Amino acid sequence: MKLRIPFSILIISVFTIASVYAQDYSFRSPDKQLRLEVQTGQQLKFNLLFHDSLIIKDAEIGLSTNQFIAGKNTGKAKKRSASVDDVSFPLIAEKSKSIPFIYNEMSLSFKAGWSVVFRLYNNGFAYRFTSNKKGELIVDKEQAIFPIQGNFDVFYPEDKSFMSHYERAYPRLKFDSISMNSFCVLPVLFDGADVKLAITETDVLDYPNMFLEYNGNQKFTAIFPPAVLAAENLPGKDRSEVLTNADYIAKTIGTRNFPWRIFMLEKNATALLSNQLPYLLAPEQSLDDVSWIQPGKVAWDWWNANNIYGVDFKSGINTETYKYYIDFAAKFNIPYIILDEGWSKTTDVLEVVPEIDMKELSTYAQKKGVGIILWVLWKPLLEQIDEAMEQYELWNIRGIKVDFMQRADQQMVNYYEEIARKAALHKLIVDFHGAYKPSGLRRKYPNVLTYEGVQGLENVKWSKKITPTHDVTLPFTRMLAGPMDYTPGAMRNAHKQDYHISWNRPMSMGTRAHQAALNIVFESPLQMLCDNPSNYLKEPEYTKFIADIPVVWDQSFSPMAEIGKFIVMSRKKGNHWYIGALNNEEARTLTINTDFLDDGIYEIHFLKDGPNADRMAEDHKFGREAIKKGENITIKMESGGGYVAVLKKVL
Repeated sequence: MKLRIPFSILIISVFTIASVYAQDYSFRSPDKQLRLEVQTGQQLKFNLLFHDSLIIKDAEIGLSTNQFIAGKNTGKAKKRSASVDDVSFPLIAEKSKSIPFIYNEMSLSFKAGWSVVFRLYNNGFAYRFTSNKKGELIVDKEQAIFPIQGNFDVFYPEDKSFMSHYERAYPRLKFDSISMNSFCVLPVLFDGADVKLAITETDVLDYPNMFLEYNGNQKFTAIFPPAVLAAENLPGKDRSEVLTNADYIAKTIGTRNFPWRIFMLEKNATALLSNQLPYLLAPEQSLDDVSWIQPGKVAWDWWNANNIYGVDFKSGINTETYKYYIDFAAKFNIPYIILDEGWSKTTDVLEVVPEIDMKELSTYAQKKGVGIILWVLWKPLLEQIDEAMEQYELWNIRGIKVDFMQRADQQMVNYYEEIARKAALHKLIVDFHGAYKPSGLRRKYPNVLTYEGVQGLENVKWSKKITPTHDVTLPFTRMLAGPMDYTPGAMRNAHKQDYHISWNRPMSMGTRAHQAALNIVFESPLQMLCDNPSNYLKEPEYTKFIADIPVVWDQSFSPMAEIGKFIVMSRKKGNHWYIGALNNEEARTLTINTDFLDDGIYEIHFLKDGPNADRMAEDHKFGREAIKKGENITIKMESGGGYVAVLKKVL
């Protein structure tokens, strides 16, 4: 005879069993201002509090694989705690030559062979899963649901497809203005009156990038591009297209760490600009010999369409034109030039066009002390990778600009790492274009100096999207993930009413001083000078001024900033301080105190908007004056204006 259990009793029994395994955990950041509350049991959840205000409530996280399901019916956890108070010294100092590395950590391990690690820093929170299984691990899904609490504006970089260049605008939206079930790339910024929250990720290796989908009620859910089973170049096309996707997001090894999910938290916008959690949580450097890695400026050809003038040869993609670029770079101590699309047959990264003698050009560049960087399409490079890298080393090529990947799935993430590794073997620096955001690879392979993944100045050749407001939004959004190859340096400048689109003679929106200040405000250890060398040579004082601005820094901070309105950055290199300021379309005057200086007398060499820059955007003025610690610097910026100053100690 079978014993029948009443349904109501069964429900109570299941609930009782689940409750037995449910546990609550809580810990704080070293400064006690951040608190994390974690709940295990039927669903792994957390609450995140900042200054005792709830920021994320009942976030649900998990990982579904062929060997375990993390986050559901977790069972009893084994808890470990740790605290670290250290300093990190990055090889490529994008913001500073040292970074405080201070956090409290709690890890929870479960019998099924997986763990979750939580870290609280004074300026943010991060978590990730780990596993210790043998054999192959197939990840069907990663669960991450983040219900955001409080009143925020959202800088939401919406995208339409996983097949993308990830060059998005960051409009300021209210939650109810975000389209339901739309998704965005990372970082995404939540701007509140008393807290700034940015969500991004790092240590993304052998795994797809994360995107966030909006589900209403201030709730965001992680989504991931599926693994790619088949992709090929379409007939007559030079870029690949995905043909078949898998029903999983990753096929990987069983014992590994998964990416860090990062929540950067600051009370104000200026502090956000100093947050370096994406770097600190990235994997450690894997290269032994790094002596050959040299950040620096680059003279770029494609933006200005090789449209040089005042010469006795026909300009274009040819040896004579690139010798001209090399001469220009040598004159202003610019360490690199780039040969962008056109130097080779597009789909063959070894077939040099007849108009270029690569051996002659390489020899000429070596004599002038200038390095050559070559643009390549990712798929042809992948198909010829060993042969190409060996040939580039024989040509004494110093770097590669790899373009049009347009994907962020596991296969493409692995391609990025393969390129970084192979490039390092041949002492080549790397610039990824048509790329997703920086996600930790640049620390593991410091020869990866910069990424695009930004709606940069190249867009002015076909659109009116690159406005001063866009420029003063990027440091608080895309740049939080890491360096960005925005490519500043336009010599033709105009206000909105005078601006027009031109492919061969492009211009920027905003003043000349605004363009100059981008070199200080925007971070890229491989910073391009986008305009025509002929234009730069006509204004040697200006050109020398911007060419001499460093691309890596000993120290950085922002004395004042408002997201989407204006930004002031102060950066130190050696014994010199540099100040860069950018403005949106509203003219304004700012006052900066110089308490950050050492005692003594400084000479300021400055570049500012000229007296007629409100009408003629190219109008700018140089000046010099003396100043000492504690005295104020007054910055007057026109609509779309800017300001640059170099402070040198003289007494």
